[in-house]
Amino acid sequence: MKHVIRRNTQNEKRAKTLCTSAKERAVARCGQQGSAQVFGVKQPILLLAALACCLVLLFAVAFPAWADEEESATQSVDTNGNIVNVNQMPDSSFLYNTDIADLAGAESFHDTQTVQVTGEVVGDHINDELDSNLCWITLQSTKADDYSLVSVLMTNEQAKLIENYGNYNTDGTILQVRGTFYLSCSEHQGLSDIHAKEVTVVKQGSPRKHPVNDAVLWTSCLAVGLGVLSLFTYSFLRERRK
Repeated sequence: MKHVIRRNTQNEKRAKTLCTSAKERAVARCGQQGSAQVFGVKQPILLLAALACCLVLLFAVAFPAWADEEESATQSVDTNGNIVNVNQMPDSSFLYNTDIADLAGAESFHDTQTVQVTGEVVGDHINDELDSNLCWITLQSTKADDYSLVSVLMTNEQAKLIENYGNYNTDGTILQVRGTFYLSCSEHQGLSDIHAKEVTVVKQGSPRKHPVNDAVLWTSCLAVGLGVLSLFTYSFLRERRK
């Protein structure tokens, strides 16, 4: 009888243990399934919230910059007290750094335009016949193989800046002249000229050195020597025939 009671007690304990482990497994499975369901529901919501935050930040950063650009495009810009109208059209009356060669073949577009040229002073200083305070000088292009010229009318005070007038033995003073170009000046018998307003010295002139070509020198000496030798040979043969 005691053995039967012990067996029943052991069976009850085993049944309780199995029930307890089964309950724990069921609870664990339910917890995992529940967390998975909750996470699966929350994940799209979190992504949408993050996307919305990014859009808000992007709009907050881009809108002020766009507003500033629009405002600067329609208003003037003040830089160190100098007001610049960004919508102003360019002034074509000033041709910056015009080549003398362009003026030599100028068209009607260049007439009465403000130009700025750089060239070497060549030729002579000529006094103006109509005004004793004015004089004429000639500027030549400084570009290699370009001998274009333009006449410039300036004051005698401006001409004092010139130290050298270019010729075969001298490099003339390089001037930068800004003034009004006349394609056919009515005051000076239809001459194409520049009436100078501002004159600046770029480089003073200097004596010009003419390098000697050694090949030409030796060829000349050889030719002279052959000529002298031929002369003596001819004289010797002539005397011998006599």
